[in-house]
Formats: sequence, C-alpha cells, structure tokens
Amino acid sequence: FLEYKFKKGELGWKQTFQIDSFESLTKIRSKQFPLIKIPSKVETIYHPVIGIEYRRLYLLSECGNERITLDSSLKLGRVISNGNIYSTDVSILTDINVLEIKADSDMEQLKTKKSNLIEENNLTLSKFSKYCYGIMALY
Repeated sequence: FLEYKFKKGELGWKQTFQIDSFESLTKIRSKQFPLIKIPSKVETIYHPVIGIEYRRLYLLSECGNERITLDSSLKLGRVISNGNIYSTDVSILTDINVLEIKADSDMEQLKTKKSNLIEENNLTLSKFSKYCYGIMALY
C-alpha cells in the first residue's frame, strides 16, 4: 500500500492506495525485499529514497476502539536509483522501539489512559517518525 498521512494537532488520518493501482511499477532489488514492486514515481515527482523494515506487534482492546502498536527491530537502508532500477540493502540496524497508542474513542479518556501507561512503565513521551529518523541516520 501507499499511504498519504495527514496530521492536524494530535489528530492524524491517512489515505491508502493499493500499489497495484499505479501504472508504472518497478521491482526493487534487495535481499530484504525480494518480491516487492513499487511505483517508480508518485505524482511524477516523488521517488523512493529509503527502505525501512521493522517488526510490529498489534494489540486491540476488547471494545475495538483502542489500538496499540509496538514497532521493534528497526532496519534502515538507502534506496539507490539507476534510472528506473532501484536497489537497497539494510545498512543500519537499531534497537529502537516505538509504542503508538491510537483510538477512535473519547480523547480525554485516551489522554488519561496514555498518561497512566507512560507513568506506570517509565516511558518517554515524544514524537517519532521512522521515516524522518531514517533520513537523518542515512543522509
């Protein structure tokens, strides 16, 4: 999938499109992503620059309104372009873990739960983008 992510304050949403819906797909040469095909360009100006691989643990509350994702084993690699041929190899392995709390429910109730979770587990609250981190680490 290709995702467009949008943010306004603490509220975030995304639009998702199947990769197969794009006209110009190219295979990426990579040990880590041997079967992946990606758009060579999106909206004629965007092209791939980074490969990110990670493990995701997905937890869902009983009511289904709250979700937690835990991303770990973050691996990063530059995408190298030779015309319309792309390749990547993971060059940075990290020990970073990213816990994200998402909800469709009342924001005040979520803030209280999030505060409790952070306090009880000695976590650090911060904004984190795997993409931005990868760009800083690789370029």
